[in-house]
Amino acid sequence: MTDIKLDILPQRSAVMADHSTELYALVRAQAPSRPQGGEADRIPLNLALVLDRSGSMDGRPLEEAKRCAGYIVDQLESRDRLALLTYDNRVDVVVPSTLVSDKGQLKRAIDRIYSGGCTALFDGWQAGALQGLEFAAEKNLTRVLLLSDGCANVGPTEPDEIVPQVSAALARGVSTSTYGLGHHFNEELMVEIAGAGGGQSYYGESAEDLLDPFQEEFSLMAALCARQVKLTLSAPEGIEFELLNDYRELEASTWQMPDFAYDGEAWALVKLTVPAELPNPQGNADIELLRAFISYTDVVTEKPDTRSYTLRLPRVAPDAWAAIAEDERVAGRLQEIRVAQMQREARQAALDGDWARVDAIVARAEAEAGDNAWVKEALESLKRYARGRDRERMSKEAMYMSRKLHHRLAEHDENARDYLQDVESTKAGYLRRKREQGKRMDRRD
Repeated sequence: MTDIKLDILPQRSAVMADHSTELYALVRAQAPSRPQGGEADRIPLNLALVLDRSGSMDGRPLEEAKRCAGYIVDQLESRDRLALLTYDNRVDVVVPSTLVSDKGQLKRAIDRIYSGGCTALFDGWQAGALQGLEFAAEKNLTRVLLLSDGCANVGPTEPDEIVPQVSAALARGVSTSTYGLGHHFNEELMVEIAGAGGGQSYYGESAEDLLDPFQEEFSLMAALCARQVKLTLSAPEGIEFELLNDYRELEASTWQMPDFAYDGEAWALVKLTVPAELPNPQGNADIELLRAFISYTDVVTEKPDTRSYTLRLPRVAPDAWAAIAEDERVAGRLQEIRVAQMQREARQAALDGDWARVDAIVARAEAEAGDNAWVKEALESLKRYARGRDRERMSKEAMYMSRKLHHRLAEHDENARDYLQDVESTKAGYLRRKREQGKRMDRRD
């Protein structure tokens, strides 16, 4: 059984007596360290790798995509399944879903892929989902890995046509991760597909950057210890709460959280408003502020499990409350969420061509980041793109970094003030804090 630890950290360890109080609370679900020898116990994988082979992929991009496909083959075991598909204006099932018993045959099939015509992105995804669905089961992780370097221009092309289909596939056990390549793909569509599909969204700025996200994805899939994670929040009457992460809401006050992976912390930041007149039937006892409940499927036991936690705090005089130090962990995540929102605003301003507004928003984000070393480093790339008035790069990096700040798995008790890229590069891919989402970890330019 996987021992998931759930708790709630308050921004301050009390609320004000006889005054309305606004404070933030960090809901943390911490996965255990990987058990010794646990690599052999990872969940079996049922993957459909769907590669764009449209004309714009000709040359180095397609060769790098094929190298990434070969990397995936190398990581799989005989108990895993893989389907290989390509698409341009039509879809080819290069290798139907098969057990990975002959890696040489799979690699020869990859080598024979060549570039073609247009971009039937939805048709490619749909064919991959059907391959995965045929062998989807509770005991395996079924996922479509969808790569594109362009905009969908054949068949369904709009999010409102594609995203409901992806969400429906997830309900049937087929998740989706997306990989954008270059400067001309539709990042909004790719991010929405991954969000609706319960997977990850990545991009590589160049062909040389593409392998990094594939490595990150596989490190995550190989380390999963709990899946199908749902968070439900509730509070006593009179207390208002707001979830600040942009997790997908499944129903009222219930959200889809990231899957749990060994050594990682999934989290949610909640804004609480506590009224001055809140009744306290137990006199001077601590008052209940927030209840968190998570449900998930344990990868080890293949059975459902739950955890719950209730935040209770005392009421103190306003001057005593003001003297209480803020929890640095809560403050750090609040900085990340606020900067993420500013990045989205800066992205929209760049798309509108309002570069003066972009500069002003990025400056505000820098001030908000304070001593959060990683976030300040990440903002340097946005400043560089803003100085160069580079609309496409600004748009993509701001979108993917913003999503990362909302959805990332963190290390246990991570320190926001400490950031060294050399240290980050030694971590598991899914726990690394990259300076720039679209570049491989060792690139500085």
